[in-house]
Amino acid sequence: PSETSLHMTFVVSGFNIGPILAMALSPQLICTSGVAAAFAFWALVLLLCAVAVCCFAASEPSQHSACCRCGEAQFINQHMPRATSEPVPITKLLRQASCWAVIAGYVGFDFGWQFLLNWLPAYLVQPKVGLDLARFPMLAALPYVCGWMGAVFA
Repeated sequence: PSETSLHMTFVVSGFNIGPILAMALSPQLICTSGVAAAFAFWALVLLLCAVAVCCFAASEPSQHSACCRCGEAQFINQHMPRATSEPVPITKLLRQASCWAVIAGYVGFDFGWQFLLNWLPAYLVQPKVGLDLARFPMLAALPYVCGWMGAVFA
C-alpha cells in the first residue's frame, strides 16, 4: 500500500517512453530503410508489448500465477480494503460536472501533447534550426527525456 504512489509515478510517466524511443530510433530507421520499415518496426514493437501484457498481466493479484506462488496475493488481499460500494452506472457519471471537467482537462492535455509530438520534429528540421535528426536523434528526444525525468523526480 505505501508503494502505490511510487508505482503510479512510473506507470503514469511511462507515456514519455514511447516518444523518447521513437525520436531516438525513427530518424535512423527512416534514413536507412524508409518510412514503411519504420512504421512496420513500431507496429511489431507494439504487438510484442500487447502480447506481453496479455501473457503476464492479471486483473487481480489472486489471478496472477507468480503472485499466488510467492504469497504476494494473499498479503495484498489481507492488507488492502475491499470496495464496499456498487459500481456507478456510466449515465450517472456523465451527469456529473466533475466528470466533464476531467474529460475537458484530458482533451486539452492530449491536444497539446499531440501538437508537441507532431510539431517538434518538423520544427527541428526547418532550415533556420537546421537539426539533422538522422545524425542527432537524441536532441529531438531530449524534451521528452526531460518530461519523463520531471514526472518521475518531481
